[in-house]
Amino acid sequence: MEQELKEERKRAGLQEISERVFRKRYAYSSTETWSECAARVGGFVAKAERDPEVEMKWKEEFSLAIEKLDFLPGGRTLRNASRPHSQMLNCFVLDVEDNIEDIGMLCHDVLVVASGGGGIGVNFSKLRPMGASLRRKGGEASGPCSYMQMIDRIGDTVETGGQRRIALIFILNVNHPEIQDFIHLKEKEGFINNANISVGVTEEFLEAVRLDNDWELTHGGKVYETLQARDLWKEIIHANHNWGDPGIFNISLANKYSNIYYRDELVSPNPCGEIPMAPYDCCCLGSVNLANMVTPPVMQDGDLFQWGRVDWDKLEKTVKMGVRFLDNVLSTNDYPLPRIKETCDQNRRIGLGIMGLHYMLLDLGIKYGDNDRCLKFLDELFRRMKESAYEASADLAAEKKSFPRFRKELVMKSEFIQQLPEWLQDKIARQGLRNCAVLTIAPTGSTAQLPQVSTGLEPIFACAYTRRARLGEGEEEHEDFVVIDPKFREFSDADLPTEHFSTAHDLSVRDHLLVQAAAQRHIDNGISKTVNIPHDYPVEEMEKDMLYFASRIKGSTMWRDGARDIAILKPLDIDEAKRLLGEGNHTIQVHEHDCGVACEI
Repeated sequence: MEQELKEERKRAGLQEISERVFRKRYAYSSTETWSECAARVGGFVAKAERDPEVEMKWKEEFSLAIEKLDFLPGGRTLRNASRPHSQMLNCFVLDVEDNIEDIGMLCHDVLVVASGGGGIGVNFSKLRPMGASLRRKGGEASGPCSYMQMIDRIGDTVETGGQRRIALIFILNVNHPEIQDFIHLKEKEGFINNANISVGVTEEFLEAVRLDNDWELTHGGKVYETLQARDLWKEIIHANHNWGDPGIFNISLANKYSNIYYRDELVSPNPCGEIPMAPYDCCCLGSVNLANMVTPPVMQDGDLFQWGRVDWDKLEKTVKMGVRFLDNVLSTNDYPLPRIKETCDQNRRIGLGIMGLHYMLLDLGIKYGDNDRCLKFLDELFRRMKESAYEASADLAAEKKSFPRFRKELVMKSEFIQQLPEWLQDKIARQGLRNCAVLTIAPTGSTAQLPQVSTGLEPIFACAYTRRARLGEGEEEHEDFVVIDPKFREFSDADLPTEHFSTAHDLSVRDHLLVQAAAQRHIDNGISKTVNIPHDYPVEEMEKDMLYFASRIKGSTMWRDGARDIAILKPLDIDEAKRLLGEGNHTIQVHEHDCGVACEI
C-alpha cells in the first residue's frame, strides 16, 4: 500500500506534505487516494450533463485535470462532492432588514449556513444606529455593532459544536452614523472573534476625501452628523495600520462593473473578499494552476539556456473546462437555504481563479511587482483568461441557455462587457451568457497546498522563514522550525538564477497594489489580496497609497508586521535561505496564506 501511494504521488504530483493536507481536509475516507478523489469529484460534477455520452466525456476531462493538478475546485467541492447533502459552495452573502423579525431570521440563516461549513458576508447598513428611536415598541435601538457581536457569538457556538471555525465578514457603509464605532470594533478585545470587518466606501466619499469636503452620516433620510471626509479616512487607515482591520470594500466599483447592475446591488463580499455579491448569492470557486501552464527553465553547460514559456493552448483549454466545471457545480449542489438556491439559479455566478502565479513568473524569469515586463505580462495573461472564460460562458449559453436574469440589451451596456473585444461582444449578443460573472482570484491558501505552489495572486511569503510556536499557555515563544519555499529550493538545486526572487516583505505597497490593479481590469468579480507592510511603514504613506488605489481595486487588506502583536513568522533574507538549504534541519513547504478567517480555499 505504501509503495502504491508513492507511485501515485509521483504520477499525480502529490508530495508528502500535500498528502497530509489532502487526508486531513479533503479525503472522503481514510483510504481514498488522490486519483480516487479526482474521479469522485469529476464524476459527481459531470452528472449535471444531460446526455450520458457528454457526461462521460466531461467526467474524464474533469477528473484528469484535477488529478494532474492543472485545475483545483474550491475546498468544499473537493471535500463534499458525492457526499450526502453535497453542499459544495464555500461562501454566501446574507441580508438583514431593520426590524427584529429579520434580525431573528438572520440568526437562523447564519446557523444553517455555518453548520454546513459556509462562510458568510453581511452588510449591516440597513440597521438604524444606536440610540435611534424604535417606533413600534418604544425605546432606543442598540445599533448594528451590537448585532454584529451577536452574530459573531453564533460563530463561537458553531465552533464548539464540532465544526471548523466560522468565516464571517461584516460590512458597514461609510455614511452610516455608527461608522466610527465600527472602525474600532477590533480594538475591543474579545468583542469580535470570528469576523473580518470592512468599510463599504463609495467613489463619492473618496472624492470628498481628495477635496477635503464635508461628509454626512445619514440613515433613513436623517443627517446624524457631519464630519470632514479626510478625518474619517484617516481614522479608517490608522485603525487598519494598528490592527489590520477594517479593510476597504469599494461598493461603487463593484457595482459599476457588475453585469447585472440593472437587477441586483452588490452589498458585501465573501469573508476573503474575492466575490462581491447581492444578498443570497454564492461563491462557486475553482482555480487554474498557472505553475502547470509554463515549461521550466533550461540549463545547458552550467548556464541558463532558456527561461520557461507559457503553454497558451493548454491555458485556454483549462480555463474553458474550468468554466463548465463550476457551472455544473451550481447544478449539482445541495443548497443550505431555498432563497440561496433561487438566487444562484437565477444569476449562475461563478468564480474561476488562479494559483501559482508567482511560480509562473519565476519560471519565466519575471520579477513580481512594479516593472514593465511584469505588468505587461499580467495584462496579457488576464486578458487571455478573460476572453477564454467569457467565450466558454457564451458557448454554454448556446448549449444550455443563458442565466435567467440575462437581459441582452442591458448586459451589453455593462461597462465590463464593453471592454471585451468586438468579436466576443458579438458572440455574447448572439448566444447570450451562461453566467452573470465568471472570474475571480481567491486566496487558495489551503488548496494550493496540494500542488505546493504560490497562492492566488500573492508573491511567495519568503524564500525561507522561521515559524514560532508557544510551548504552552503563558510560556514565551520559541523558534520552532525553518521553512524553505519549494520553488526557491528547486532553483537553487538546479543552479538557476535567483536574482528575480522577490517576496511579500521585499515588495513595496505600490508593487503589491499595481499587480492587483493590473489583474482587476480583467476580473469581473473581485480579488482577495493581502498587502504585507513593514512595521515602520508610515501611516501617512498608507493614507496616500490606499486613497490612490481605492478607486482601482474593489478591496484589499493591509497587514503591518506586528499588528495586534502577532508575529509568529519571521522572513529570512535570500543569503540566509541559501545557507540554510545546506543544512538538513528545515521543512520544504509553501506558506499557507491566511486571509484572516477560517477558509478552505
